[in-house]
Amino acid sequence: MHGSRKLEILWTLIPVVIVIALAIPTVKTIYAGEEAPKVTSHKDPVVIYATSVDWKWLFSYPEESIETVNYVHIPTDRPVLFKLTSVDTMTSFWVPQLGGQKYAMTGMTMNLYLQADEAGTFKGRNSNFNGEGFHEQRFNVIAQSEDDFAAWTKKAQKSPKLTQDVYDKLLIPGGSKEKTFSGTHYDFVDPAADPEYVFYAYKRYGFELTNPHNPNVKVNVSDKPLLPARPVTVTNPQFERHNMDPMIIKNGSGYHSDKHYDDEMKKMEDDIQTNEFNKKESDDAGE
Repeated sequence: MHGSRKLEILWTLIPVVIVIALAIPTVKTIYAGEEAPKVTSHKDPVVIYATSVDWKWLFSYPEESIETVNYVHIPTDRPVLFKLTSVDTMTSFWVPQLGGQKYAMTGMTMNLYLQADEAGTFKGRNSNFNGEGFHEQRFNVIAQSEDDFAAWTKKAQKSPKLTQDVYDKLLIPGGSKEKTFSGTHYDFVDPAADPEYVFYAYKRYGFELTNPHNPNVKVNVSDKPLLPARPVTVTNPQFERHNMDPMIIKNGSGYHSDKHYDDEMKKMEDDIQTNEFNKKESDDAGE
């Protein structure tokens, strides 16, 4: 008995049509966050840098010179451009009531437009598992009128100054309560341009990453920094590829013109090459 060619074609076409039907709205949703909503696209967006840290979120307002921890204020009926990055593990920035999610990754800056049409508090979180503190990495989005947002901005600008010492200690893995600072960490580091910064911050406070399978190991963190602050540096070899312009100015000077790895990374590379050479010599001698 021969099969029916018509039925075989039909059985093949049906799932293809279903996949296409599902793909169209999915793709539209994915790219919807790349641009401001059309209704308010004529308005200048509020630009907020959202930096993921195990296990907290830092929100930087460069134009307003404010930084917050685990909460963010936005005006209603105005596009908000979140520029996402991470200093350590890959996470996903998600405010379900306002829009889709997008990854925050080390060494990159990803754009996500969101907008609140009405005032209220919306829950946001990291939706990508990243270790034991994953459940803590949540934040509140407070949407308010333009006048109330302006009033909050003015009040927040009177908060304690965010120093490099305070910022470096925030990079140590762990949860955090909501905090507010004047100034932002972009005064001294752009995480996308210097993804190795976090490891130096660990050393400044004597923090060492432990084996996750041995939770009984105690981690001692110094109250005061043990090393001087890291200078403005670019260690990301892909910096230009992602069209990331350095936005840091410290003490009147910008980034080093030549991108480079720090001494530790260079030593690690040399050690790897030495080990590979020694292994090859050993293998050749054994033949």
